[in-house]
Formats: sequence, structure tokens, C-alpha cells
Amino acid sequence: MIELSTPVGGASAPAIAATPPQIGMARVLRQVWSTGIERFALLCVIALLLCALFAPWLAPHNPIAIKAVLRLKGPSMDYWLGNDQLGRDILSRLIYGTRVAMMVAFGSTGGALLVGFTARA
Repeated sequence: MIELSTPVGGASAPAIAATPPQIGMARVLRQVWSTGIERFALLCVIALLLCALFAPWLAPHNPIAIKAVLRLKGPSMDYWLGNDQLGRDILSRLIYGTRVAMMVAFGSTGGALLVGFTARA
């Protein structure tokens, strides 16, 4: 407890209990979840992580299989985003592409943290 000093007039002020500042992951998540745009960004990152983790089960087709018959075909019920110039499914390639994006994002962030921690020490 922190007690305030007695003011000049002689009356004593009530004692105020100091609460320690919250630290840790709970505080960070509570702060991120507090506003709408931060909540949306957190949900997007979680969705991308889940997409990257479950890519083999989410992708409807093989992302590297070349099918010349399907070259530059537009969207259809089988290929929701269509096919590229080699006949590969664009949706499947996007789903598998999240793996590379997440590796780059976490790798560069981890590298920056490592450099920052070693520079500080």
C-alpha cells in the first residue's frame, strides 16, 4: 500500500492501494482485442496461420500439377479462381502460398528480435 503524505492543512489523505501493472500475454491480447481494427487484424493473422497449417487438407487440387487442357480457364465450380498459364489451380496455389508468407513473416520477425536482444545485451 502506498500512503500519501499529509497535506499542509493537516488533514490526512486516505491510503491508496497500488496495483502492480499487468504484464504478459494476457495483457497484450486484451489490448489487441480492445479495438475493432486490431481485432480484425488479429483474426486475419489467425486465419492465415490456420490456412498455412492445414493447406494439404484445404487445397482442392494439387498446386503444382500442370494441366495444359485447363490453360487460362476462368473460374468454374471445380476451379473457383480459375487456372494460370500452365493450367494450375490458382486457389490451391494461394492456399499453399500462405506457408511461404508465414515463414518469411515469422523468420524476419524472429531475426529482428534476435538482433534486438543481442544488441541490447
